[in-house]
Amino acid sequence: MAGWKKTLWREDNMRRINSEKKVSDNMIKRLADKLYHADKRRNTTAIAAIVLSSMLIILSLSIIMSIEAAMRRSQQMIFGTQAEGMYINISYNWFEALRDRGHFDAISIVLHMGNYETDSSAGERNVILFTDQETASWNFNGLLEGRWPEAENEIAVDEHFVQDYGGELKVGDPVSILLKTAANEYRQDMVICGICACNEELDEARIYVSEAFERKDMSGYGLWAYCRFEKGRYTDEDLKNFLLDVNPHAGTLAMVNPAAGGKPRAGYMGLIGGLIVLSVVCAGLMIYTIYYISMVRNVVQYGQLKLIGVTGRQIKAIIRRHAFRQYLTGLPIGCVLGVVFGYVLMPAASFYAGIQGRCEFVVKPVYFLCAAVLSYVVVYIGVRKPMRILAKTPPVHAAGFTGIRKEKMGNVQSRRFTPGRFARRNIRRRSKNTALVAFSMSIVILLFVTTMNFVHSLNLDALLSMLNLFADIEIGAEDFLYGLEVGQGGDVLAIPHSIRGELEKITEDMETVYHYQLQVPLILDGEDAENYCRSVVDNERYKEGLAEDEWLYDAMVGRGLTYREKGSPIVMQDSYRFYEYDQIADFEVFEGSLDQDKFESGEYVLAVALDGEGSSMYHAGDVVKLYDEFPEKENYSFARDENGKFPYFESLARKEYTVMAVVSDTYHNQMSWGDAHTIGFEYILPAQRMEQLQRMPDLFLVTMDAPDAETLKRVEADVGKCLEKMNGEEALDYRSKGTYRESLDRLGMLVSLLGYGLAVMVGVMALVNFLNSNVSGIAERKEEFSTLQAIGMMKRLLLKVLRLENLYTVLFAVIPGYLLGQSVSVLMIHKVSESIPYLKCNLMLLPGILLSVLIGMLSMLYPNRRTDIGDKRREGR
Repeated sequence: MAGWKKTLWREDNMRRINSEKKVSDNMIKRLADKLYHADKRRNTTAIAAIVLSSMLIILSLSIIMSIEAAMRRSQQMIFGTQAEGMYINISYNWFEALRDRGHFDAISIVLHMGNYETDSSAGERNVILFTDQETASWNFNGLLEGRWPEAENEIAVDEHFVQDYGGELKVGDPVSILLKTAANEYRQDMVICGICACNEELDEARIYVSEAFERKDMSGYGLWAYCRFEKGRYTDEDLKNFLLDVNPHAGTLAMVNPAAGGKPRAGYMGLIGGLIVLSVVCAGLMIYTIYYISMVRNVVQYGQLKLIGVTGRQIKAIIRRHAFRQYLTGLPIGCVLGVVFGYVLMPAASFYAGIQGRCEFVVKPVYFLCAAVLSYVVVYIGVRKPMRILAKTPPVHAAGFTGIRKEKMGNVQSRRFTPGRFARRNIRRRSKNTALVAFSMSIVILLFVTTMNFVHSLNLDALLSMLNLFADIEIGAEDFLYGLEVGQGGDVLAIPHSIRGELEKITEDMETVYHYQLQVPLILDGEDAENYCRSVVDNERYKEGLAEDEWLYDAMVGRGLTYREKGSPIVMQDSYRFYEYDQIADFEVFEGSLDQDKFESGEYVLAVALDGEGSSMYHAGDVVKLYDEFPEKENYSFARDENGKFPYFESLARKEYTVMAVVSDTYHNQMSWGDAHTIGFEYILPAQRMEQLQRMPDLFLVTMDAPDAETLKRVEADVGKCLEKMNGEEALDYRSKGTYRESLDRLGMLVSLLGYGLAVMVGVMALVNFLNSNVSGIAERKEEFSTLQAIGMMKRLLLKVLRLENLYTVLFAVIPGYLLGQSVSVLMIHKVSESIPYLKCNLMLLPGILLSVLIGMLSMLYPNRRTDIGDKRREGR
């Protein structure tokens, strides 16, 4: 029964709807097409809003996700693994104990067995590893073809190995190879049973050997353990505590990989969400304003449609067809522009994000789907209310339309008429429309000010200072300079002494410093070891400074703890460096004072502090014994006698020096480790002392400072030519502030052009938005203006009132928008600068003020005497 009634109700409802439809659907389609083409300004501005919305959505998603993926990959490449955690130099017994404890979802090991040589490649970059196939895939060496080695004479090689071999190797090919493990050397033919991917950011060519080979050799340089667990479950401290539970005296370094996993971090998702919400809100407000303006201007036409029998549903269908047509036009244009701008902006964005290596701009189909859905939401929100208003418009409005509200009749207030008072009264009466216009304009002003401030806050000088450059030109070994550039200090690499003679021919106008160093092992025992423990282990201030560098903390503090627990001598490294007095005269002095005569006498040395606070084992006035004999490294012997001492080093000649001062080094420490901490004891001796040594110190760095930019440019070109000749002898390279500065200037110009261009587009949107609201307001109130002129108000006075209304509206919009834009800029820049330190808050006050003044001037120029504000209609009547 209920179903029968429901069917009858549906039939009656459809009959009623069909009876209302006096105009056919085909006629509605033709009317929709004609009305669409008749309102070109509305179509253009609405399409522009949809283009802007979809473009910003594509840009936000693609660039931010590409940067996030590139940063994660860059960090993974630095760690060399996708595993969530790792233990460096672990023992196999500890690994088994950790595996049995069940802390991790999976844990495996990689054994570094040694290096190899082939006819086409040799060196430290050629690495022999042993692990299983799954663990290799964690470390970017997933198997591409073939299988994992099983027999003793089988190996799996990575793509770097194939490239070194000429790129023509395939599975099953034999290769003649010299395997140098920690204990043995094997010259034999190995069969390639598999080819795996390579770590593109790591300069290593890897081969993986079988378990049978590992059991035969039974040696290795280091064992690394990699563990998998849910991202965020454990910290570095947790991993270390797991190991300490196994062995309380374990000194292995444990680290959590911050870039593990494939999910975007919450901060990036929040940034994307904020940008998308802002884009949707702004575009929605723009489309709402555009359609409201169109509704006011064309309400007579829609009233006439009602007179000929067009229903409210059909009017809604007409508006929906218009909106959908604009949507279909604007969406592909916005998506294409988003991709184009993304490709253009990606290099600049990746550079400013500090990404090393490859950074690909990735656009996924889901991004276009998001842009399509969200842009549709923008259009739906923007046209919904104007569409409902037009659908409910009665046919009587074919005679005109006014947005004047009915007001309650009250007591007549006898106030003196002034244009300003009348304008303010009109604004209060039309508060809803005024608030809408002011709010939409404030949002655009906010976007303009924020964009300008962000672009202006990119500090190229701060970015240049982060490049670890301490001179205008630096010359050194290629690997050493690369380590400085990526912030990974390593061992000092010597360069040929012959380069000095070549450089002196071309650097007469430069302030040039040649950095020499001798390194020799240092063994501390007895009172010296106790003094070390007091200076390092018992120095809370020093240990606090090392808190964020776990490796350095374990190296420096761990030695002292091991000595106190086991009595083992402390083995570390002494570094002697040689400078002219004028080259060290500006060093920061923590203790003592600098005296040129004493320094050049050869009886005094400078002790380099262990940190930037002046911590030191030796103090001004102390007497230290430094080596006076420096054999070659290959002659070193670390054999111990029955007392645990090192007879070889005890036999080397030493000389007593007096510590003249404790200083902070500005060259080697900061350039190698990126901070003020040293990993051993370092002393500075006069350069004249080198002539008395039987072994010439290693030249590891040449720094030059130019008096002016022109000299720098000339000398840099000469240095490049000089190194081209020297590179046949050694892999040398140089870095220059001039080169970096030119690159940064070009990049800054590109970013400024795009950023300021986007800001100008936003500013033009503000002007167009204001002009549209102005035109719509006049069109909406023509009846009101005709009435005012009919009762005697002069057009000149009415124009003055309208201009004042516009000016007040502009003030309501630009003042909050400008102030809020500056406040939001400060907050966002300070927040973003925590991860991008070269973003320095540098607000631009003038552009926002100029845009506000420009909008204010526009408000005073329109309407003008040529504007139709209803007087012609009055005369016609």
